[in-house]
Amino acid sequence: MSKGKQPAQIWTAVRELEAAAWSDMVAAAPIATSKLLGLRCHKTDNATMLAASAVPRTPFNRCFALGSDWHRNNKEVAEAMTWLRCHAAPGWVFQLDPDELGTAASVIKREGMVASGQGWAKFQWMGPGPGAERTPDIEIEAVSDDAMASDFADLVLAGFGFPSAAAPWFAELARRDGWSAYIAYVDGKPAGAGAVFCKLQQAWLGIDTSLTTFRRRGLQLALIERRLRDSNPQFAIAETALPQSSELDGASYRNYSKSGFLNTYNSMNFASVST
Repeated sequence: MSKGKQPAQIWTAVRELEAAAWSDMVAAAPIATSKLLGLRCHKTDNATMLAASAVPRTPFNRCFALGSDWHRNNKEVAEAMTWLRCHAAPGWVFQLDPDELGTAASVIKREGMVASGQGWAKFQWMGPGPGAERTPDIEIEAVSDDAMASDFADLVLAGFGFPSAAAPWFAELARRDGWSAYIAYVDGKPAGAGAVFCKLQQAWLGIDTSLTTFRRRGLQLALIERRLRDSNPQFAIAETALPQSSELDGASYRNYSKSGFLNTYNSMNFASVST
């Protein structure tokens, strides 16, 4: 689908799929859980906003999937600023793609936003990659019952440091239509997890985590391979932080690269200096 597209068309396709996946992820949370976490999603004509006041992590507190004309609408810019200030955890960001880094960056800088961190790599799957060796004691299983959904949620909470109140959310996500969740077992013990959102033969891969004691065994590689095989997408994407100095920081980046994903572009985060 996308291999013959121009860069701007690919950016648009990535943004649309990301917005659909993250919005549906938030919609999966039970009402009581959303209230406890301060979890919200707000969409406008040209942007998607997420907030989780009790989960101070960048992916859940940002404005992203911005249309190329977003910054031209002063009312919409002001609306996004106000919404995030009211609902998001401190440290919320605007995530700008390459086609927005000119005028759009200037607009939000006037609102007190500055570039923050290394940015995120946006990956597009180009076909099977070379992969890597993994230990033979790994088994990957699709979540198929409530007990496995609970194990999936526990892995996500442990891997990402989420509060216990988030458990019902990720257990529900594992059972939600349009989503498939997977658990990696080592010697029969739950050790890692990942999920895939599918829509119209398009797949978004995310929520990757491996418990600390089971890292460097190829869990994520195995989880990526299984999700791609089961979903058999025409177009697939993933996102991860750009590598920093340590080898651990770049683990997800390397694993997606080994699995046939190409870093098609990088997004830059802009944070408020007043939060």
